[in-house]
Amino acid sequence: MSEFVREYVLLNKTSVIARRPASSDRTRLLYLFDKAGNNLNQLTKQVNVAHKSGDVSDDTYREILKELQHLSRYLKGRLNDVD
Repeated sequence: MSEFVREYVLLNKTSVIARRPASSDRTRLLYLFDKAGNNLNQLTKQVNVAHKSGDVSDDTYREILKELQHLSRYLKGRLNDVD
């Protein structure tokens, strides 16, 4: 890997590609997703603790985790729809 990087840098085969600045819609969406992700983490922790203490059955635990994973994939997928 070092040889590869050295060759490309020394022979000037590199190029820098600047990203477009995020739109205000994307910035706002990322902010809201960050907040939602925080809430999902808190829910996941609470369900995990409840499951470990026996307050939540294995079936309920698996169903809740499945729904949380589904929601997480949905939110991540929506980022592709912005900008």
